[in-house]
Amino acid sequence: MTRRAMIAVAISIAAALTALLAVTIRDAREEGVRRACEMNLKQIGLAIGEYHVVHDRFPLAAAPSTALAPGERLSWQFAITPSLFCYHCYGMEDYRHDRLSASWRDAPQRDLAAAAIATLLCPDAPYRPSRGALLALSRPDPSRTSPVPATYIGIAGLGKDAPSLKKGDPRCGIFGYDRVTTSGDIADGASATMMVAETSTLAAPWTSGGEATVRGLDPSRVPYLGAGRQFGGNHPGKTQVLFADGSVRTIRDAIDPKVFEALSTIAGGEVLPGGWER
Repeated sequence: MTRRAMIAVAISIAAALTALLAVTIRDAREEGVRRACEMNLKQIGLAIGEYHVVHDRFPLAAAPSTALAPGERLSWQFAITPSLFCYHCYGMEDYRHDRLSASWRDAPQRDLAAAAIATLLCPDAPYRPSRGALLALSRPDPSRTSPVPATYIGIAGLGKDAPSLKKGDPRCGIFGYDRVTTSGDIADGASATMMVAETSTLAAPWTSGGEATVRGLDPSRVPYLGAGRQFGGNHPGKTQVLFADGSVRTIRDAIDPKVFEALSTIAGGEVLPGGWER
């Protein structure tokens, strides 16, 4: 073999190894981000569980109010914040749970909407907070004035109108605007009922009720998962979902829409096919 041929072979081998290393690094990064998202959802699940222990129910999709539309009310994510960080430790005594009757647009809730709380942000979502704004235990960042969008969405059931359904409707999910849901209402089984899913379709702030933080599955917009869809889109081909039993599962974006719909209801009576998770 000539010297030139040997050099060409060496270059080819180096290029192949570089490409392989790049793929390995990419896969490792994607797995790390997915794991971080999974941990966020588990923390959210624990916070929702603690809320249920204290209040004997799941948080409402939007705080109770006869004067405010759901999108103007405070969200279920605001309701669980006492379990996510310490108000007193971070000088946040003004952001008390007893302010749930106020609008998210009112002070001081308006300022809290600009706080980037790491647990409530999928690490691979389109929104990218500044390094200074993103804290595991966050307080409002004075340098930020724009609200932080929600990247985790409560599942309200089947149908765009699901958050407004009356209790007992077979299309109901866990979250409803004025619908009280308890763990005892989940007749389909907690391990077969979705509670929260990630999204890359960002709307209003995480402190806002309404479609920003709670959605029913809209059958006119299938498939449900993936970039630009109702849920998912942050991890290639996969979506992270928190179930009512506290488990977090990775669901394929190619899941049968009918199976995903069955997982959205608490007492729809649907029978899931064997091996639906694969």
